[in-house]
Amino acid sequence: MTYLVTGGAGFIGSNFTRHLLLSDPEASVIILDSLSYAGRLTNLADVLPPFSVFQPSPHGEAARIEFDDTGSMTVSFPVAETLGRWKGRLEGWSPVCLPRDNLGKDVGEFLRSGRSRIAFVIGSCVDRSITDQLVPLADRVINLAAETHVDRSIRDAERFLIGNVLGVHALLEAARGCPNVEKILHVSTDEV
Repeated sequence: MTYLVTGGAGFIGSNFTRHLLLSDPEASVIILDSLSYAGRLTNLADVLPPFSVFQPSPHGEAARIEFDDTGSMTVSFPVAETLGRWKGRLEGWSPVCLPRDNLGKDVGEFLRSGRSRIAFVIGSCVDRSITDQLVPLADRVINLAAETHVDRSIRDAERFLIGNVLGVHALLEAARGCPNVEKILHVSTDEV
């Protein structure tokens, strides 16, 4: 069973991911998180191995991940450019930069290789170029991504509309044509 967990670097998402991995030894998890104010890779430090963090390439240049017959992984151009908004949120992890148009294929190959049961993709569930590639890899989609805090929703309502409404729409649209997606669980906030 493969799960796509959006918002997986937040408090609830990281604990839910840990629960999935501990309760089902066959489960694999793809986390999609934008690493906003609430998401931190350190929340997953005990389950997130090196070279399991991926960033869609913003500039077209990207790393290639290749596996030989023994399952050994080779990464060329291994470290992505760390963008300023993630400074302090990567905390020791070096994301592998992947071509945006092959993201789903590369993440799927990474999980099938058996090197890890977890793959972390830095990105937003609002971005259809990402969700359209990751949702088809999943049997179940768990949407925990959300903008939170009422005071923030009053100051910046548009950000909440985009994240909490259009993000759900993007996930549902991506799942619409995927017969393998058995369930979608959406967890919301009171700011919607």
